[in-house]
Amino acid sequence: MKLSHLPFFMPCISMWFADVVGTLVGQSSGYWLGDYSQAYELNPLFRPLLVIGPGAFVLGAIASLAVFIVVVRRLNLKMATSILFLATLIHFFGAATWIVQTPHYGILLLVILGLVIKIQLEHDWRRFAAIRGTT
Repeated sequence: MKLSHLPFFMPCISMWFADVVGTLVGQSSGYWLGDYSQAYELNPLFRPLLVIGPGAFVLGAIASLAVFIVVVRRLNLKMATSILFLATLIHFFGAATWIVQTPHYGILLLVILGLVIKIQLEHDWRRFAAIRGTT
């Protein structure tokens, strides 16, 4: 199945990117000074990668995204759409947990991220409806 025919693909990737960037930006200064044991990540699959270092985390995140894309493309449309929507929400939540900790502008950034995802979801849903010939 073509990725362009899957609704919610771009919103999912956007929220994945926001979650990965938020995870890296949210690390302590001690982490960035080389004490990777200070890694803070609640996902038990990715925390070990952060403990190895930011490069390992980024490579692991990219690899998991690649596997995710391969798997989703092999699913039927209904299942793929459901999984993409769920993954979008999960990564939105992950990004939000980092964004709200941003001093001074956290809530504003969260509102902006929420608007971005809303616009992307609406756009994808309309495009999907046009491809499918439904409203």
